[in-house]
Amino acid sequence: ETKGYVTHFILYNSRPMFTIPQRFWMETVAMTGATFQYGDQLKVHGSFLGIKTSGEDPFGNDGTNNTFPVVELDQAYIQYKPFANFPFSITGGRQYIQIGDQFLIGDSIYDGFGQTRQGTYIAPRKGYDALRTEIDVAEYHFDSFFALVDPSWDAANKRDGYFGGLDVSRRFEDINGTYGISAFYREDANND
Repeated sequence: ETKGYVTHFILYNSRPMFTIPQRFWMETVAMTGATFQYGDQLKVHGSFLGIKTSGEDPFGNDGTNNTFPVVELDQAYIQYKPFANFPFSITGGRQYIQIGDQFLIGDSIYDGFGQTRQGTYIAPRKGYDALRTEIDVAEYHFDSFFALVDPSWDAANKRDGYFGGLDVSRRFEDINGTYGISAFYREDANND
């Protein structure tokens, strides 16, 4: 299975930072990817993102100075389900980890697109470099992961930290809602 999309975000800020003149710019994202399924137990997925900022955003990032869009790996993972009739999976590689409504866990990078100054506002890359296990027991879903901290989240701009946790959730159909409880931990050598 292959898929792709192109999205244009047209942005306008009348008084960015309360002092500088108005700014009008566009951020364009293109994605292409493929998923290979081997039976019910093994899935391999890979996708790339390209992004281009046209015009100057309020931070002064002038995308017109970069002739070509920035291209970066979005996802590249292998998912293995060792038991055919039991809902347990192990996933390794760059993958989306979206817990609940993504208030705490959802974006793998901070502002900007990786180490570039393109796409500061929309920040389309969301994949974590992580190892993850998911299991369903009774009516509960257990989701645990261990991920490397992206340099954009580290004040020293290094990849020397890690982040992990466990989320336990349960869906209640009668109220059309899901409740969950989570515990997360982040560590890096710089303590920043």
